[in-house]
Amino acid sequence: EGSQVRTGVLEQPLVLRHNQGVVVSTQDAAEAGSIPLRPDIVLSHLREGDVFSIDFDSAVLRVDDTSGAASGRVDCTVMSGGMIQSNKAVTVTDQRFSLPALSEKDIAAVRFARQHGLDNFCLSFTDTHEDVLALREEHPDAFVMAKIETRQGIHNLDAIMREADALLLDRGDMSREVPVERVPFVQKHVVARGIAAGVSVFIATNFLDTMMEKRTANRAETNDIVNTLLDGASGLVLAAETAIGKYPVEAVSFLLAVCDEVSRAERDLSGKEEMTDVLKELR
Repeated sequence: EGSQVRTGVLEQPLVLRHNQGVVVSTQDAAEAGSIPLRPDIVLSHLREGDVFSIDFDSAVLRVDDTSGAASGRVDCTVMSGGMIQSNKAVTVTDQRFSLPALSEKDIAAVRFARQHGLDNFCLSFTDTHEDVLALREEHPDAFVMAKIETRQGIHNLDAIMREADALLLDRGDMSREVPVERVPFVQKHVVARGIAAGVSVFIATNFLDTMMEKRTANRAETNDIVNTLLDGASGLVLAAETAIGKYPVEAVSFLLAVCDEVSRAERDLSGKEEMTDVLKELR
C-alpha cells in the first residue's frame, strides 16, 4: 500500500451530513460514530483549520480541535457530507505527512512474497528514490514498478526512474493532488520523461468507467485509450471495471481490441506521411 493515510475499520458505513460534528480517532480509540484513521501518527500531524477529504471527496472535514490528539481523538466539522467506509484514502489539503515508505503491513507482505518466490511489486505513493531503495532492502531481487501518485513523485521523477524498473502513473490518486484538468498534462510529462530515460510507463485509471454498468464503452473512453497508447505508454491498467464492475471480461476484451487496433495502425503508418492508406478499408 505504501505511504498513505486511510480510514480504519468501521463496523458499518457511516453517513455524514453537512455541518455535523464528528470525531476522528486512532483505531484503538474508535467508538460509535467516530472515524478511525491509520496509521496512528496521523492524528499528531493534524492542525486546527486543516481540511481533508475521504474517498475522492465522498466527505470533506475541517479540523476544529486537536487538544485530544495525544489520547487518540480530534474534533472535526463536516463541510461536505457523504458516506464513509473502511479502508478509504484520506487526503489532507496542503499537508505533507512524514510517513515511512513501507508500513509494518507492507514489510510483512514483502517478506512473505520473497519467501514464496514472488518478485514483482508495485510500490504505491512513491515520493522519492529512497522509497524504492527501502523496498529493495527487503527484497534486493525485486522488480519494482514505482507508482507515481503525488506532486512529490512528479518532482522527484528522474531520481525515482534511476532506481525503479518501471513506472505506473495512477490518474485517480494523482487527481487528489492536482486539478483534474491538469492530469492529462501530467500524464504526457511522465510518459515523455519515461521514454527519454528508457523506462516503461504504465497508466492506471478507470479507462472504461461506462463498462462498470454497460457492455460497451463510449467514444470518449476509446479515444482516451488510443491517445494514451499513441503518446507512448507501455501498457494500461484497469481498476474498478475489473474489480467491482458488472462486465470485467468484456472490459478486458475491449481494451485488448483497442490495443490491437493501435498496434496495427502504427505498423501501417510506419514510414508513411499520411493516414490515407490506413483508412482506405473504411471507405
